[in-house]
Amino acid sequence: AQYSDWKDYKHVSGSEELTEQAKKLDSPLILQFAGESPELIVQAARFVQHDAAAIDLNLGCPQKVAKKGNFGAYLLKDKPLVLKILTKMVNELECPVTAKIRIFDSEEETLDMC
Repeated sequence: AQYSDWKDYKHVSGSEELTEQAKKLDSPLILQFAGESPELIVQAARFVQHDAAAIDLNLGCPQKVAKKGNFGAYLLKDKPLVLKILTKMVNELECPVTAKIRIFDSEEETLDMC
């Protein structure tokens, strides 16, 4: 998993003003993360959790880059890892956590993942 260091982002001239403007124009603001490392996802989300109404885990991206990085819809193949990531997010973040998933071939499989 890769992420940009949000500490650096917040120090870029004008970035805090842009964040505030985005929150006013597009609210509630839910920020989405994708990755396979529970530690990196939580570490990155901590930087922006107070600027968001919620943090979302992307479990729906079907793109080739997601397959290569084992995130998005491809992460759904590893249910224990999904559970580990979401548990860490819920336990360590101070805002609500959601997950967008891609539906499975059967309703039963989809509900089992939920």
